[in-house]
Amino acid sequence: MKRGMEAALEKLHRGVVFVMLFVGVSAPLRAEMSPDQKADQLLKQSERFQMGGYLQTQYSMDQSEGIPSGTGNNGLFFRRGELTSKGQLLDNLFFVIGFEVTGSTDPLRDAYVDWTAIPMAAARLGQFRIPFGIEMQSSSKKLYLIDRMLVAYPNNEQPSSKLVTSVKSGYLQERDMGLRLSGKPLTGPVGVDYAVAIINGSDKNTPDKNDKKDLAGRVGISPLKMLTVGGSIYRGRSPQTVTAGGATTFTGINVKRDRYGADLELHPIEPLVVRAEYVTGKNDATRFNGYYALIAYRLPIDVEPAIRFERLDPDKDKSNNEITRTTLGINYYIKGDIKLQVNQEFREDKAAPKIGNMTLAQLQISF
Repeated sequence: MKRGMEAALEKLHRGVVFVMLFVGVSAPLRAEMSPDQKADQLLKQSERFQMGGYLQTQYSMDQSEGIPSGTGNNGLFFRRGELTSKGQLLDNLFFVIGFEVTGSTDPLRDAYVDWTAIPMAAARLGQFRIPFGIEMQSSSKKLYLIDRMLVAYPNNEQPSSKLVTSVKSGYLQERDMGLRLSGKPLTGPVGVDYAVAIINGSDKNTPDKNDKKDLAGRVGISPLKMLTVGGSIYRGRSPQTVTAGGATTFTGINVKRDRYGADLELHPIEPLVVRAEYVTGKNDATRFNGYYALIAYRLPIDVEPAIRFERLDPDKDKSNNEITRTTLGINYYIKGDIKLQVNQEFREDKAAPKIGNMTLAQLQISF
């Protein structure tokens, strides 16, 4: 944990230094400044850069059967954490660099620049969250419940559960490298927003593994101020691999990887959120679908009850493999995004009957 955090801080420091040097060398040459002028210039430069982050400390108790001895079915650990630097390079040019700080061996998360000179088509280049649905584009610190939805990323399960669940891989990547265009071509009583990206399709921090690029995008429409409905699409191809004798090789064949999504978010009154998402698609010939529905209501005392029901069918051509999960949660907002969360998950996996319920508690600090 300590080594991972030190490495992330060092990389973040180097990134900020590089950006500041870039700004310095790209500025017009000027006459020698007085000490007061230098101090004033440094203050102005510092206002262009911000640093922040969050850390989630979690306690989990997994009631699944068959968890190997020595693995542990309960305990405290760091679930997620990020350190982010962002700032303004020029009038219409911004940057974001973010690192995972909880011991990941692959810590770089976000690394991109935004060019906003054309409001209807703001450009983002680098590594970023893929524009698909609602929750996939939301930071982990903004989630109403501790675990992400199954349909979006079932590989995000708790470490102990991965050992006994039938779901071993995710259906949607969170981040990738590429170019994104976004904008709001229509505002007012009826609003329209869009985001479309061309990406590698090989997951974060990974070079493209074939000569194909993937396409992802979402369009949102707000017919009313309190309602937003959206549609998403992901079309891509992934290289087929074969494992034999302990070695994995590429066959030279690219298989289809398509996803289609629909989402809805309703705010009938300001403290109440009603949200639902549906995703369907296929990996080569394997078809899947899933959905969730969520309701959260923030009380005046900064306590927020939340409930979510979700269902995932990993293979529509097979029977008795559906996964369902109902989560009851309560959030206490201490200040801003500093909050305490407690969740109880009721889980059923027809293909893995040893899966049991899960109790979670998480303290999130944000700065």
